[in-house]
Amino acid sequence: MAQTLLYQATDPTEAYLIRDYLTQRGLRVSLRGVHLTGLAGAIPVTEAQPSLWVEAVDLGLARLALAGWRAESLPSSPWTCPGCGEENEGSFGSCWSCQTLRP
Repeated sequence: MAQTLLYQATDPTEAYLIRDYLTQRGLRVSLRGVHLTGLAGAIPVTEAQPSLWVEAVDLGLARLALAGWRAESLPSSPWTCPGCGEENEGSFGSCWSCQTLRP
């Protein structure tokens, strides 16, 4: 089957995180260029950047899943712990003070 470029990652870590997120949702993802980032300049930049590729038939579903990853990655609003009343950063899933889960 033919593969299609889904996403150009900024670095290998981002590429692996997104790949894992997508594969957990049942998508088959190939990584390219994750070991070439140090060669930028010696080869075209587009070849040296990590990229995620999916089967062409899965592109629509993969784009939806990628949008989900982006939405989950965005910091959210600070919240107040219902257990102890402490203010927590929006990215915290549990209270820093008492470990109560975010409501």
